[in-house]
Amino acid sequence: MACHTGGADVGTRSADPRSIKRAGLEVRRLVREDTWTAVRRHRWLLVQLALFLLVLAVATGFLTRFLGGDDLAVGFVVGAVVGTVPFFGLTFLVGQGLAHRSMGADAEQWTAGELAKLDRRRWTVFHDVPMEYGNIDHLAVGPGRVYAIETKWTARSDMDRFLNGASRQAERQACDLESVLSARGAGREVIPLLVVWGPGTAAVFEGKPRMIGQTRAVHGGDAEDWLGRMNGALDSLEIDRPARMAIEAHLADHAREPSAATA
Repeated sequence: MACHTGGADVGTRSADPRSIKRAGLEVRRLVREDTWTAVRRHRWLLVQLALFLLVLAVATGFLTRFLGGDDLAVGFVVGAVVGTVPFFGLTFLVGQGLAHRSMGADAEQWTAGELAKLDRRRWTVFHDVPMEYGNIDHLAVGPGRVYAIETKWTARSDMDRFLNGASRQAERQACDLESVLSARGAGREVIPLLVVWGPGTAAVFEGKPRMIGQTRAVHGGDAEDWLGRMNGALDSLEIDRPARMAIEAHLADHAREPSAATA
């Protein structure tokens, strides 16, 4: 794979890079930041909506009481009005594109859960690994194999276009990791893998992986197949220790970065 060279400087992560809890951590941090930005931008609209719901709840409560309703009826009516708050909140998040991104973080957790099934004696898996541009969702270092794994959640209908773009991203990240390993004296090929989740995506793959460029794209729900392929392609019985140590050193350097922003 023809790859460009580059360093890395994006910020530290607070969790153990081998912990499943770390998966999706950066996405969630960015979603939180953008949520607060959206709330501040639309604060007056949200305040007006909150006041409207409050007045509506009080008014319907009084009306129910006026019409002879008992405490149970009043509580039911007021509760029904208050119960619309989560609906409006979800509508706001969807409208800002934040709900979709939050699902992406959940998908990273699902992929991390599947990768946890790999034999720990022969595999080391890292999550949310910072690179020069963004991060790599998961890295799997096994006997004679290093995988850069990109997780995507999508509900889009133009799947071919989506998969082409996501596969190119996975290839770029694999190239970036190759550069990092080479700079630390552990140069070797990194295999890009794209794991896709979302409604309707299983039908796109039909239980089979798809090669898009140099990236193997798989459906997350077909983990038994793609994990089996990872295990079945092993060149040796022992983990690639030089590659693992190079990645650990890369992560340690970022943890010491004084200007890094913690999650």
